Amino acid sequence: FFHSAARRTEAYVTLSEFIRGHTKEIVAEFEAFARTLMPADAQMIGSELRDHVEAILTAVAEDLDTPQSQDEQSRKSRGLGAQHAMAASGQQHAEGRLRHGFTSGQVIAEFRALRASVLRLYERTGGSDIAGVRRFNESIDEALTESTSRFGKLMDLYRDQFVGILGHDLRNPLDAITAGAALLTMSAEKDQRQARVAATLLRSAQRMRRM
Repeated sequence: FFHSAARRTEAYVTLSEFIRGHTKEIVAEFEAFARTLMPADAQMIGSELRDHVEAILTAVAEDLDTPQSQDEQSRKSRGLGAQHAMAASGQQHAEGRLRHGFTSGQVIAEFRALRASVLRLYERTGGSDIAGVRRFNESIDEALTESTSRFGKLMDLYRDQFVGILGHDLRNPLDAITAGAALLTMSAEKDQRQARVAATLLRSAQRMRRM
């Protein structure tokens, strides 16, 4: 009995140790899943599909090995942790995915798949680090939060830039339409149909300018 207990103790592997020892296997599963989400017009090589997942796993393992008080755990579970260990890797992953045309829903699906892969592979080895599993879920949630937050901010930034560029590029053709409609209005005093068309053009151009 004591010999069996000793063997079980020696075989005990923490989740952080498992992640470090099986990074390649986890990353391979992640890459295969990411490939199923890849936008049709995206030409992504393996390194781009694996984008920052190794950094995420490294940050997770380091976070698991970092002492954490109950107060810090409570704050972290509400997204208020002081360390923000997953911030950099999560944000970088969002930036890379946005450049390749991924949606926020696809980014969320990637994190779900990563979580499922790690826990399934760890369970297959007989892993029993319950505290590590809890901390792992907290770390993945933090990385997901950082990633989706960054994704949303970048989307807002790109949208504002697009609207600004569009408004600038439309200004000259709108000026031409407005000027032409005004000339038509002045020259169409005896042609009621032409006057109505010119007035419609002028109102439409003014409405587009306001938009």
